[in-house]
Amino acid sequence: YIYGIELFFSSFVSTILMLIIGVCINFLAESIIFMVSFSALRIYTGGYHSKSFLMCNISTLIVYIINVLSYKYLFEQIVELHISIPIFVITFMLILIFSPVKNENNPLEKSENISCKIKAIIVISIETISYFVLLYLLNFESIAIMIPALFFVDVLIVVGLINNKGGANNDK
Repeated sequence: YIYGIELFFSSFVSTILMLIIGVCINFLAESIIFMVSFSALRIYTGGYHSKSFLMCNISTLIVYIINVLSYKYLFEQIVELHISIPIFVITFMLILIFSPVKNENNPLEKSENISCKIKAIIVISIETISYFVLLYLLNFESIAIMIPALFFVDVLIVVGLINNKGGANNDK
């Protein structure tokens, strides 16, 4: 129960901080898109996790700020198809091959591994379709923050694999 309360409080604090920053810099829509696209995949892909809630919050805020800065200053490059398509393909391949990545704090049974992988594939499929429809058909530019968010999901998957010495979470 204590761990659950700490986890809830930690997630609540980082969410509130990202929303406050988003409002202050007039990036509320982008902040929400980042949180949804990043978190929806991280739940099912696993990967690197910090050792403490404080470091998790700090790391999440750093990733969020880098995403916002990438979106703000590299928007033209991010939306180029030769950048966005490879990010989606790499994310999909990492999920297909390695997801979910082991985490000592959350060991999964084989059935849970399969369920997480399927859910991650569904999430990345929905995110891919949403991205291209919203950006290229409806000209909703805020969705482009999804590209650096996916890049960081990929980085955390790879770092998690390296920490596990290459082991995905499918040996149990």
